[in-house]
Amino acid sequence: DYLKPTLLKRNFTTKVIIGETGNWNVAQGYLAATSLFLKENDFDIYASHGYSFPDFPRFKTVTYNTLVIAWADAAFYKKERWITEASATDEYDPTINKGIEMANSIIKFLVKGHVNGYVFWCSAINVLRNEGLIVVRGNDSYTFPKVYDVYGQFTRHIKQGNIRAKAYT
Repeated sequence: DYLKPTLLKRNFTTKVIIGETGNWNVAQGYLAATSLFLKENDFDIYASHGYSFPDFPRFKTVTYNTLVIAWADAAFYKKERWITEASATDEYDPTINKGIEMANSIIKFLVKGHVNGYVFWCSAINVLRNEGLIVVRGNDSYTFPKVYDVYGQFTRHIKQGNIRAKAYT
């Protein structure tokens, strides 16, 4: 009852985000409980990370969530929904296979999750991992895995404020 009203009084149009659970599919329950303690105008965006559940039984790696479920509560659709962090920690794969996995995840978040914001975790990383769009290899050497191209196409063609329209065949 303080942050958003204070921002508005000072003529800031900053949006306030709540949430950021590790997995979209558990975010609805967490965000519903959190929302009970907030007024409608206290925040603007429901947020979650776009990771899969950790691999079982090791619980050491996550990948792009491709098992996205729609949130059942219609009240959630009055606010924006963002994926504020997504990447993968499984075995490094710079090929189009990993790029397609990421593309499928983004599509499912847009279509099933009705997400209108998607932020990748890390732009550059200096180890061979799927966590970066760019892999830095030494002082002047870079690798651009295919997730770089996939995310580039997503950000190139889907602009802020775009609205997804349902299409039927």
